Amino acid sequence: MNDIDELLQQTGDTWRTRGVPALDLDAALARGRRRLRATTTVFAAVAVLVGAGVVWQVWPSGGLPAVPSPTTATLAPLQSPTPAPTRTPSASDELVQLTRIARDNATSLGRGQQPVTAEAVLTTRGRAEAALDSQSQPSEAGQAVWLLQLRGLFVCDSCSRPAGAEAPVGSAVQLVLDATSFEGSTFGLTREAVDLVSLGTVVALDLGDLLLEPLPTPDPETTALADTVRQLLQQVTHDDDALLSGSAVPTTLGAAQRALFGHTPYPASDTAVWFVELQGTFSCRDCTLREDVSKATGNVLTLVIDQVTGEPLLRTISNQRVDLLDLDGAEARQLTPQDLSTGPDWQPAFARYPRSTPLGEGDAAALDGRLLRLGRCLVVEADDGSVVVPVMPHPDASWSSLDHTLTIGTTVLRPGDRVSWGGAVLDTLPADATVPDQCHGLGGEYFLVHMV
Repeated sequence: MNDIDELLQQTGDTWRTRGVPALDLDAALARGRRRLRATTTVFAAVAVLVGAGVVWQVWPSGGLPAVPSPTTATLAPLQSPTPAPTRTPSASDELVQLTRIARDNATSLGRGQQPVTAEAVLTTRGRAEAALDSQSQPSEAGQAVWLLQLRGLFVCDSCSRPAGAEAPVGSAVQLVLDATSFEGSTFGLTREAVDLVSLGTVVALDLGDLLLEPLPTPDPETTALADTVRQLLQQVTHDDDALLSGSAVPTTLGAAQRALFGHTPYPASDTAVWFVELQGTFSCRDCTLREDVSKATGNVLTLVIDQVTGEPLLRTISNQRVDLLDLDGAEARQLTPQDLSTGPDWQPAFARYPRSTPLGEGDAAALDGRLLRLGRCLVVEADDGSVVVPVMPHPDASWSSLDHTLTIGTTVLRPGDRVSWGGAVLDTLPADATVPDQCHGLGGEYFLVHMV
């Protein structure tokens, strides 16, 4: 049984949305009557990652549905013995409830500067589940429900997922809500939105102004430390495809020696160091064995690294972790498998196309913004706030698993760097372009990179 099979037999931990600014309902309802489209967000839910780019969960009780298609969420033929309800929400109750749920969840899941829009349709549970292609078999197929859908850019940090995996990312969220109680039964996070029109009259919701979390910017100091640790790991035998994680605390050499060995030479050294504790499976003949191991193998590798030179001052092998609070340092920084590993399973993917003209020639539309790693895909957050999937020229573009850098021609970049590229903006890709599953549906458009 693999990790995904085990996850499909488990129930996730319920997560809570954060508080959001109060909504002026009168103004929101007035705007809703004037506009066909507006913004929505997602209902707080339990979620389990299944497949590439799709999250489905039935909650609060019941089994998980079968895995849907990883990159699409198309409408299935609808066969329902009960006609779909036809009423629209009243301004005094249902619209208020739907708007509140949408706002709360947009604030919890929405990321970056892309606008969040929302729509809802009153239908039956059977038709809603069929439209989502969740393959759930609801016992009350004729029950009236609202299918609420949000569009934007969403990251589900609280979704259950395999150990070490990044939080699932999507451009659409779907929620099935009881039409009377507004309790949720199904939550979906997908890369493509579902067409709600065939289910009934689609109602647009106006969420007003939303304050969303920005897309994360890599911390330069943590990035430099991770670079050093990856280089040092090349001198230690370990499984780079296995889960590898760690914590790092800034402290002094004297404090590090006391934490590892219970004593320190006199006087204690005040050399500034990083105390890095890694968890995995390691073998290191040149490492100092701590008292709980008799052979040069263990599950905990500790590196004490000079903060100025990057040189390792101590390397120890053990099966026991150190209480990092004993180091009297700052709060520990977490190092993820994505930070540390050079294995292919932990590297980001990017879209590419076969270049037929010299690099630097071609269309000159501008793409200015930041190169970011979003999930397991390299994207650009443009200066206007939109997220764009760049399509890199092949064979000019390559990713270094050791340095964690992207090279295009002679230009070397790492996530967080600014880019100013020339090329072509495309809604659809040429037939010879390749877009990995990790990148499908993450941006509103593609950008064919011709000049860097």
